[in-house]
Amino acid sequence: SEKQRAALASLAAFHPDGYVRERALSEGPALRVLLIRLNDWVPKVREAAQKRAAARLRLASAEELKAAFPAVRMLERGGRADHGEILALFSEVLRTPEGQRAARLGADDPDPGIRAFAVSAMDGAEDAPLLWERLEQERQAFLRRRILEKLIRAGEETAVGAGLTEKSAGSRLSSLRLAESEQCACAEEAALQALTDPSPSVRSQARAMLSGRDFAALYRARLDEGPGALAGLGETGTKADAELLLPFVSGRPAQIRAALYALCLLDAERFRALLHEKLYDPSPSVAKAAADL
Repeated sequence: SEKQRAALASLAAFHPDGYVRERALSEGPALRVLLIRLNDWVPKVREAAQKRAAARLRLASAEELKAAFPAVRMLERGGRADHGEILALFSEVLRTPEGQRAARLGADDPDPGIRAFAVSAMDGAEDAPLLWERLEQERQAFLRRRILEKLIRAGEETAVGAGLTEKSAGSRLSSLRLAESEQCACAEEAALQALTDPSPSVRSQARAMLSGRDFAALYRARLDEGPGALAGLGETGTKADAELLLPFVSGRPAQIRAALYALCLLDAERFRALLHEKLYDPSPSVAKAAADL
């Protein structure tokens, strides 16, 4: 049968003899096999694969395209030939209805690399409901970030707020930067929220987006919002603000660490003895923070 013939051709395409591999490519192997052989070490085999790959790509079903994702990822790194033309064609095919269906199929693949490839190929606006659903299920931080970026670029402004609640500082920072570059209506509100983020880089980006504000005053008014506000006051305040921070050197470890960081920024010499005391704090994270400061 045709199916058996394709299976045998696909198997033969991995034969150690280059003549056998070249012949096998004319017998209708799977699309993903053709793409793999585009990076074959024998030029004649690469040429045989090149002759057939483009035509097969244009006729491929969603299932065939999805099965070819790993081969395309390999071609992106392949160095035996210039694969720019076939990669450009694959990107073009992914914008067709079958290609978009392949991307949706790939979004549920167990392999994070395939899911990432699929998300990159999806249409942010048309596939927004599916991307939101994928975000709820995804556990890989880099993929969550990619999904959020896709949603924000598609005009889903609620994705900015979702991005600012991510565990990964990189995702929060990316969401904030995109809110600014995409000129989202919520950019200013997002920056105000991010002023008290636990990450110094996110706080710095928020202040850059709100330039001209009295940040020390904003932080003084928000000290009860957590460690990010304490650290932010240390980054923008004056020595006089140390008195506001001293009550926070006892309590939860995260709060103590932020207060120590802020106090050292404001007046390191004055609080050297406090740091020495905290080297023996019962909390290992506080003791380590004191040692690092």
